[in-house]
Amino acid sequence: CVCGGALTRVGGAARAWQLVRSMKVPDHLAEAMFARVTHEGRRVSVVCDLCCEKNIPLDSALWTCSNNKETILHASAYDVCEACFMQHAVDGGPVLPSLQQTDS
Repeated sequence: CVCGGALTRVGGAARAWQLVRSMKVPDHLAEAMFARVTHEGRRVSVVCDLCCEKNIPLDSALWTCSNNKETILHASAYDVCEACFMQHAVDGGPVLPSLQQTDS
């Protein structure tokens, strides 16, 4: 990442859960907030910081900065969709396989 943090590939559902946990809500509210963040259970309320794509599918992957909101260079986290990552970091290479959501 431009801030020096590592970009980590995470599944859409895992990223949605990270968003809920970053809000520091009590555990009893976390599930309801997770449902809201993933509105209708199929999309992540994350915007790609490169192409501005919204509503990324839960079964897709995102690249997110390990520094989250802890840097002035991106004060509201930093997420890159799989297509942009492959286009800009891997010279237009093929999209990596989806991360399958598991019930655990």
